[in-house]
Amino acid sequence: MFSQLPSTRSSGLAYAVPLDREGLGVAIKGFDGADDARIAVPVNAATPGVKTIAWSEDGRKLALLWEERFGDAGIVTVGADGTGAKVVAHERTRFLLLSQPVWAEDDKRIYFTRRETFDGSTHLLVADSGEGQARTVVDSGEGLSVTSLQLSPAGDTLLLVSSHSWTGNRLHLVSTEGTSFRELAVGDDGGVWVVAAAWSPDGSRIATLFYGPDARLVLYTTSPDGTDQRILLERAAGGEIMPSGTTKPTTKNQGK
Repeated sequence: MFSQLPSTRSSGLAYAVPLDREGLGVAIKGFDGADDARIAVPVNAATPGVKTIAWSEDGRKLALLWEERFGDAGIVTVGADGTGAKVVAHERTRFLLLSQPVWAEDDKRIYFTRRETFDGSTHLLVADSGEGQARTVVDSGEGLSVTSLQLSPAGDTLLLVSSHSWTGNRLHLVSTEGTSFRELAVGDDGGVWVVAAAWSPDGSRIATLFYGPDARLVLYTTSPDGTDQRILLERAAGGEIMPSGTTKPTTKNQGK
C-alpha cells in the first residue's frame, strides 16, 4: 500500500485499507466512534494503492488518487456508501504525474493537474463528477510539477504550489474557467522555495510559508493580486521562529 494521510469531513475520517481482492479499499470511521464502514472501489489495475483521498463538500462522495508501483495511475470518484464509482482519469505513470483531485463547491466538478513527463508540460483539467470525462482547462507551460492544488472560497480561482525545474517552488493562480494563469510573487527577492500555501476563509488573503535564498524560513500573507505583503513570522538559519522579523538565536548559538 502507498502511504497517505487520512481525509476528514463531517461524515467522518476516510483512510486506505488493504483488500484481499483487486480494487481499492477505503474505510470510513464516524466521529461517533462507531465501527468502520468499509468499501471496495473497482479499478482496472493489478496492484493499485490509494495515494490521497478527497471528500466532496457535502460529504457524500470521495475522490481517490491511486497508483501502481511502476505502473498505472488514476482518479476515481465513488459514493461514501461504495456505489456509483466513476473513472475520472487512468494513465500510465511513466508518461505523466497526476495531482490530488479537488472538488468544486457544488460537487459537480473535480479539478486536478496532469504533467507530461516526456516534454514537461502541465495541464489543469476539470471533470464532471457524474460523467467522469475530463477536459483541459489551461496549459500551464513546461517544467511545472504541481505539489498542491486548492480552490478559493469563492470557487473561481485555484491556488497551485508548483515545483519548477529551474526556479524552485512557486505559487500560481489560475481561474477555474482557464481565462487567466499567472505567477504570484513570493517575497521581495528571487530564489525562494515555497513550502506550503493556503487561502484565508474569506479568500481575501493567501498565507505562504517559504525559505528565502539565505535559508530564512518566513510565514507571510498577501492579497491575491500580490499587494499588501505582511510578514508574520520568520526564522534565520539555525534560529527559532519569532514574530514579525525578530529572530532569537538557539541556545547553542548564544554567545558565539
